[in-house]
Amino acid sequence: MTKQIQLETETFMHLLEKVQTAGLSELYALEKRIDRHFNAGTLSPEGFSTLDVLIMEEIARFDCII
Repeated sequence: MTKQIQLETETFMHLLEKVQTAGLSELYALEKRIDRHFNAGTLSPEGFSTLDVLIMEEIARFDCII
């Protein structure tokens, strides 16, 4: 595994854990954070897409509760 792929994988796993435990306000902050990681090249397009969808789903879930 190349260093770049390893970095992208570690970044994805770290952010995935954050998304799974985040509250609503944290989700909005994580949305911006994944944008920054993607733009910096530390998150793959696939990882970005997956996390973005998960964040949107979680935000929608919170909106349904309120």
